Amino acid sequence: MHEVIYFESPGYAEPTRLCLELSDKPWKNTVVDWDGYQQLKEAGELPWGFLPILKTPQGTIAESGAIMRYAATLAGLDSDRTWMKSYAEKIIKQRNLCIDRIGNIDGLEVQSSGGAFYMFVKLTDDKWHENDKDFVFQLLHEEHVLVVHGSGFSAELGKGHFRIVYLPNVDVLNDAFDRIERFLIRHRD
Repeated sequence: MHEVIYFESPGYAEPTRLCLELSDKPWKNTVVDWDGYQQLKEAGELPWGFLPILKTPQGTIAESGAIMRYAATLAGLDSDRTWMKSYAEKIIKQRNLCIDRIGNIDGLEVQSSGGAFYMFVKLTDDKWHENDKDFVFQLLHEEHVLVVHGSGFSAELGKGHFRIVYLPNVDVLNDAFDRIERFLIRHRD
């Protein structure tokens, strides 16, 4: 049996209650007041110390977004996810394009990102490696390419880097890298 534990108000638990009702699975709605909440917390029943929680046959779910997704699946509200494979392939293609393009531009270096949709590109060009902020502003002014200076994220670790996002399509990314390369060559001469 599933058990929703929350305060009397609808709040975060209401979508879960509705989904459980739609699911035709047996479930229980346990309403607690402030004292009941404190007792659950002191007893270690609340993994994160907050409500709502959902007790399932497999264990306790303690984050409201995760609770709602679980209950929606029980209610048959989950959708077809076959689109995810082609989308992931598209994103990986865009990431690999960025790595290849950056690797072929004199004055830039990058390591492959893991699960992020952005990269921190290292400026190895003599003119820019000490001043990523000027690089970013001049690149925007002259070539109309928007990137973010790494020192804006961390004065120590981000210095000499800039951040790019690789979600734009391949044509946009190629155009941006053409402009970045042109900018670096122009300022090297």
